[in-house]
Amino acid sequence: MEEAGRWLTYSELGQAFGISPEAARQHARRKKWPRRTPNAYGEQARVLVPDDAAVAHRARTAVIRATTHDRADGRDRPDVHAMLETIRLLREALDAANARLDAAAEERRQLGEERRMWLELLAVRRHWWRRWLR
Repeated sequence: MEEAGRWLTYSELGQAFGISPEAARQHARRKKWPRRTPNAYGEQARVLVPDDAAVAHRARTAVIRATTHDRADGRDRPDVHAMLETIRLLREALDAANARLDAAAEERRQLGEERRMWLELLAVRRHWWRRWLR
């Protein structure tokens, strides 16, 4: 199976997501990302972070930061630049998800064709056995 992503330490992952290394470790455990434990004492463990994970995380934090608090009247007002950045990040995340869905659909189609071929082969063999049992 081909690996799609980068191997990062928890510190590097935390810097990429803007969170602490411990939060990055918990995030990686929740997502069940593959982990490499080093053999040498003192070296840091690494996790395989999918390519689209950073985009999805940045999009979620951008949504949270899309409004700024106007202290003069106590109401929130939208930050247009943050909203546009949020839309861009969400669009990237959506494109990545659609690409994964298309790849899965193609794989299912290929497996269906292979299954159909095996069923036809078994049907031919079944008829062969029937000839022997007559």
